[in-house]
Amino acid sequence: MHGTKLLQLVKTLSKKELKAFTKYLKANYASSASLVKLFEHIESFYGDWESSDLQLDHVSTALKQANNTKAISNKSSDLYKILLDYLVKKELDTEEYTFEKNTIILGILEKRNLDKLRAQKWNAIKKAFDQNKKVDSWTPVKEIQINELNYYKKIGNKYDASNKTLRDSIELLHQFELGLKSKYACEILYRSQFLTSPHDEKLYSFILNTVPSPDNFFQHIFHTLFKTLYTSSLPLYRETFQLLKDSDGKISEKDKQIIFLHLINFSAKQSRKNQQPYGTELLALFKFGLETKILVKDQQITRVRFHNIVDVACKTGDIEFGRNFIRDYQKYLPTNQIADTVILAKAIISFAEKDFEGVQERLSRMNFKYVDEKFRAQSLILSSFFELQGNSSTTWDKCHAFKAFLDRKNTHIGKNFLAGYRTYINTIEKLMREELEKSEIQRYIVGADNIVMKFWLLEKLKSYRKKY
Repeated sequence: MHGTKLLQLVKTLSKKELKAFTKYLKANYASSASLVKLFEHIESFYGDWESSDLQLDHVSTALKQANNTKAISNKSSDLYKILLDYLVKKELDTEEYTFEKNTIILGILEKRNLDKLRAQKWNAIKKAFDQNKKVDSWTPVKEIQINELNYYKKIGNKYDASNKTLRDSIELLHQFELGLKSKYACEILYRSQFLTSPHDEKLYSFILNTVPSPDNFFQHIFHTLFKTLYTSSLPLYRETFQLLKDSDGKISEKDKQIIFLHLINFSAKQSRKNQQPYGTELLALFKFGLETKILVKDQQITRVRFHNIVDVACKTGDIEFGRNFIRDYQKYLPTNQIADTVILAKAIISFAEKDFEGVQERLSRMNFKYVDEKFRAQSLILSSFFELQGNSSTTWDKCHAFKAFLDRKNTHIGKNFLAGYRTYINTIEKLMREELEKSEIQRYIVGADNIVMKFWLLEKLKSYRKKY
């Protein structure tokens, strides 16, 4: 079943969502016992979706279908459609889609010529919208849509325009345009780090030269965010972060998450150049994300984010927070990733506490499943050998082995990622050779676009002495 649409969609569901859908199936498709049985069988593989037992023929055998893979395939297709419909209904029941759901209701009442009921519903929608308005990127369009829905509907032989003139609508669209352009420009600016196409300077100039409305929070926060990303200004970064803290009820949860992720990426990039103050700012962002649950989506946190939080806590000297974070948040990791993720996170703590033998003890026998964890573990092991044995044959052997490992694992890995590790190993070798001036090695480290363990290497450089 690995190539089926159903399994691709099921993989994205949390354990809670899987159980809820199974309950929904039993309640609404009790007469189709084979569908329920198939989904329960699939659900039992949670956390191990790549299992060979999920191949169509194995599933067919397990469900006693006499190797009738066609029947299993057809039921899988039916389940995919049912699951999609279920997820659509769940989305419509969320606050985010209240407006869309209400417009569908208005359409149904209109088709059935229930004008009085429609008018009552429209008045209720308008009242709720005015009282609980959230100024996100779609608010002006929703305002126009609400009034247009009623403008062309006769009520007692009159047209109700709700005092909304053409000039009002144009002004709303203008506000919508600036806010949305700022949001779009933030995304383009972020992606320009990875694309070869030139920046859209015309768009950027338009935003920089436009003053946002003081009453439009959506405009204000995305305008400030764009200026932060464009100018790399620390005061603007702090202003955007404060606006994010004050954004409850003013923008949508989705927009809050977008802004948060832009700030995370920005501060992480800056911290690679200058650990202070951006490392501290990044840790504050992570703490905010944990407190507000932005980082714990659907009761889960990714292993990469988990390691990054521990790493930043150690680099900024808040080791106690890193230790408490591992203890309190490991339960939010996918079940099949907890053990390896926690071992590597604790090794990061051990390295920060200069327990280099502890690092080797934790990692030397580990065979991590994910490539990024393999690389991070190898860098911690090599750095620990350098700390304990310095310019020894063992350290040189570890350097050579790590380089061979890089060459062996580079088929599907980005060049910049590999370059960062190669530069790291080359720097350790330069330190051990003791042939270059300290200033030359420093220029090499600082000038590198990508380098792993940068601040540890600069720390080692402080005690470096040229041999001759």
